[in-house]
Amino acid sequence: MGLTTENRVTLNREVECPTFRKNRTMKLSLIPEVGYFRPFKKLSPESNPAPETYSLRNESEKSLEGLQAALYARLQRPGSNWGVSTGFHYSRLTERMNLQYTYLKSDTTQGIISITVSQTGDTITTIYGDIITQTRVTGTTKSHYTLSTFDIPLSLFYEKDFESWSLGAEAGAYFNLALVSKGNILSSVNGFVDVKTAAAFKPSLGVSGFASVYVKKAMGPGNLFLALRGRFIPSAFNSQGYGTVQKYQFVGAHLGYEFRF
Repeated sequence: MGLTTENRVTLNREVECPTFRKNRTMKLSLIPEVGYFRPFKKLSPESNPAPETYSLRNESEKSLEGLQAALYARLQRPGSNWGVSTGFHYSRLTERMNLQYTYLKSDTTQGIISITVSQTGDTITTIYGDIITQTRVTGTTKSHYTLSTFDIPLSLFYEKDFESWSLGAEAGAYFNLALVSKGNILSSVNGFVDVKTAAAFKPSLGVSGFASVYVKKAMGPGNLFLALRGRFIPSAFNSQGYGTVQKYQFVGAHLGYEFRF
């Protein structure tokens, strides 16, 4: 039976094959980051009267370097200036104290403490006992302790592109996983004790806030990333009942590289 015009199959028409490429709905980037920050510390007595170590720490304990490392993941919708960021954040600061101490050291020896002599000059009795001598000891000693935080950041950012440059700002919160303290802290006017023995600091800080401005420059396959950031920590670092309230705010500069996917 031959083919009619109606049921003849045309083989030369173009057939569109389905494509499996999907339009990307979000842009992902990863930013490993390192940085330096300055810790601004405030000490205050927890109650009255203040502990005897408070004034010494307030005058002589100095905050040194603050170091930070982080890995951020950022999501941004194509064509949008807004995005969200999260990741893992680590920071560490060091406190140093130079202590000038002075105290009396007592030594006890056995010796003659009393002799009874007769009118003719003969010794009648000799009494032996403890002879206590005191020596004033002065000197200077130095001690350090560190405070490390482990955090999960979550933030909202806005950025604007200018050819190969980008400017941005972000704000968000750090959710603290742990506060780790190591070293020795002043325990008396003449000495130090391990921070764990003193139970000086909390195991965690709760939630703190941060805000930053940053600039990015296209370089290689990604972007060089520089941020100025402030961290605002409402919670005190010290354990409740320790005697001295210890609070911090951080301000620093941080350098990273953005890998785009």
